[in-house]
Amino acid sequence: MYAKRKGWDIGPVEVECNYEPAERGKPTSFELVLRLPLGFTEEQIDRLRAIAARCPVHRTLAGEVSFDERVELIDPAAG
Repeated sequence: MYAKRKGWDIGPVEVECNYEPAERGKPTSFELVLRLPLGFTEEQIDRLRAIAARCPVHRTLAGEVSFDERVELIDPAAG
């Protein structure tokens, strides 16, 4: 979306993500590889990386996460 708004004809783009779950003493790890066609400037690449890092999914996975869990019992006949 960002590249389109900037008028950049970026062509085909590939993203590869490798995931290693957390183990004792080692946090969860993601390896991301962004494959872009030749011809991008270093400034364009830096900008695309910065925009991708602000993705809501990326920010959630990179940040601290907490869960508030509960069980609620309902009577299906009362509805």
